[in-house]
Amino acid sequence: MIEGLSGYARSGGLKQYARGCIVWGPNSGNSEGLIAERQAWSTGRLKLDCVKMFLDGVPLEGRTAVMLAPYERRSGAHDEQGPGDGRGLKLIPEDILFPAVTAFDRQGIQVKFHAAGDGAVREAVEAIAAARKANGDTGPHHEIGHNTFIDAADVPMGRALHFTWELSPYIWWPTPITSVDIAEAVGAERMKRLWPMREAIEGGANVVIGSDWPVVPSVNPWLAFETLVTRQVPGATGDPINAGQRISREQAMALLTRNGAAEMGRLDRGGTLEPGKLADLIILDRNPMTVRVGEIYQTKVLATYIAGEKVFSAAE
Repeated sequence: MIEGLSGYARSGGLKQYARGCIVWGPNSGNSEGLIAERQAWSTGRLKLDCVKMFLDGVPLEGRTAVMLAPYERRSGAHDEQGPGDGRGLKLIPEDILFPAVTAFDRQGIQVKFHAAGDGAVREAVEAIAAARKANGDTGPHHEIGHNTFIDAADVPMGRALHFTWELSPYIWWPTPITSVDIAEAVGAERMKRLWPMREAIEGGANVVIGSDWPVVPSVNPWLAFETLVTRQVPGATGDPINAGQRISREQAMALLTRNGAAEMGRLDRGGTLEPGKLADLIILDRNPMTVRVGEIYQTKVLATYIAGEKVFSAAE
């Protein structure tokens, strides 16, 4: 797959600015060899300078996301709380994780962590802290991804350790996954900390969003935009999920534009419409900053320009 994508980028066919992450870990197969070859595959608008580490699973029926406290007990069963003494399934031991993150940090390679449970998030934070202690604060801005739960004590560490939080609003509008499966696994009290987007932003770190495609049914960014603002079903109906973590439209727009460019190391060239930057822009059928909030998700893109080149037209 990397050969095809790299060749496509080299030919100029890849219009988007793309970052590729090489999966690394005890069960990553032969992907580690790509790390040494990453510069050879980076070309055009494709940058291969990221390593992906899976620290845990997900806080659903299997209870594999790593939590700081045990999962809720199910009624009427024997092994009620799942793997890992009821706290989830840790995929990379700390004696392997910490030295690896420190080594990648020293080489200037960004590490992106899959961390769904607050225990896995804590582990990622501590691994980044170990790298900063060993190498100083000038290394790459690592990224902790998903963050279904973040302990309040870890929220300020994004700014202190210069890393990025990535949360997944495409998942959280009220669905059986969120309102039933996760709620049954962690209990009502911990659901109050579900995807703490507002806290992450107010903590001062860079915060971006991820689609988690192809796990989710749609990568429409306007679904994400609206549910960031409402924490409700698209259309702004029904009970909100963790309404205290709603954010403003201005904050949501920054997540989708400026903050993403900053995470890609492109804020000097893109992410905002300013003199001297590349003309990366879209033309819409409505203004998502002013329409009724329940209509934001219906926004349509009429045209897309990247570096001044029209790369998409709805009319065509």
